[in-house]
Amino acid sequence: MSDKNVRYKHNRLQQLRGFCYAAQEGSVSKAAERMFLSQPSVSLQIQALERELGASLFDRNGPNIDLTHDGKLLLDLAQPIIEGFAGLDESFQA
Repeated sequence: MSDKNVRYKHNRLQQLRGFCYAAQEGSVSKAAERMFLSQPSVSLQIQALERELGASLFDRNGPNIDLTHDGKLLLDLAQPIIEGFAGLDESFQA
């Protein structure tokens, strides 16, 4: 396995963030813009997550993506985590 693949594999939070944003936006490109990353980076993160989980998360039809059954299950689990991390700074501001 190349170093490039290992880097994506070890950042589950970033993978989940990319997955959730892509699901919310209906687009990997829009998720990448939201994360200030390139589209290929987010695609690789999502692909690594799919490999690690052994599940297809999106049905892909060109630039259009739709959640699979497994994708919907993961979104229900992951979205509260991602939203919680997003609100962490606000929780600790005086």
